[in-house]
Amino acid sequence: MKKSTKEYDAELAGKVNLKITAEGNYFINDLEVSTSNKQTLMNAMLKIAGTNRQVPLIISGDKNAPHQAVVIALDAAGELGFKQIRIAAVKS
Repeated sequence: MKKSTKEYDAELAGKVNLKITAEGNYFINDLEVSTSNKQTLMNAMLKIAGTNRQVPLIISGDKNAPHQAVVIALDAAGELGFKQIRIAAVKS
């Protein structure tokens, strides 16, 4: 059974985890974003973070994630006004 956004909000309160797969797909707090375009990603980020732009945004990606997918994620975060953006390395 899938968890609702509210359940994830309570479970992962205080942070937004954005994962990028080797195929360039995005997952926010383990919920898959339906497409990989910037506007859809921004809408998903807004659903999780709400109006709080002080919440830490942690971007992690597979070592084979397309560079463009990472750039799109950083651009989306900047446009939304996130203040705390971290990039985490993922060990394979």
